[in-house]
Amino acid sequence: VYKNNDINKITVSEGVQKEFYDLGGEFNGVVPLGVDHKIFNNNLDFKNNVIHILLYFSFMPRKNGVNGLKALKKIKSKHSKLKFSIISDCMDNFPDWCDTYNSLSELDLSRLYQSADIFIYPSLYEGFGLPPLEAMACSTAVIASSTGEAKKYALHRNNVMLLDKGDPSEIELL
Repeated sequence: VYKNNDINKITVSEGVQKEFYDLGGEFNGVVPLGVDHKIFNNNLDFKNNVIHILLYFSFMPRKNGVNGLKALKKIKSKHSKLKFSIISDCMDNFPDWCDTYNSLSELDLSRLYQSADIFIYPSLYEGFGLPPLEAMACSTAVIASSTGEAKKYALHRNNVMLLDKGDPSEIELL
């Protein structure tokens, strides 16, 4: 479809653009995703004395949610007084010690990021990876896999902690 069209074709990242080139497609350019700072910011003050860890969970293997949840369980076993939340595209049988969220509006998602101290995004593959950037815009510390375009805005040990493999012990140690 893309090959035989005379329309302007754009993509959200150079990584996705390369994948389409490899398949024989051509693109006119890259327009990266961005964050609406009117919504994703640090204007709300939900912070309290309990550290709140938020995990992005999906059953899609490339999102690595299963290993993210294993890491939360390890952290919980060592630090029982922390608060844990999961944002997911599914509502599975998550542990009862986790608050769970799905289908949030952008404003509610921003508030959730702002309420969290740490956001874990263990995805193994991304074209762009917008959730870590949104969390960073909300002044939330981010632990994310070193994948896709995130490597362009995420500087390890500067504004984010980057994971190499996203296994539970690596997440837990950060």
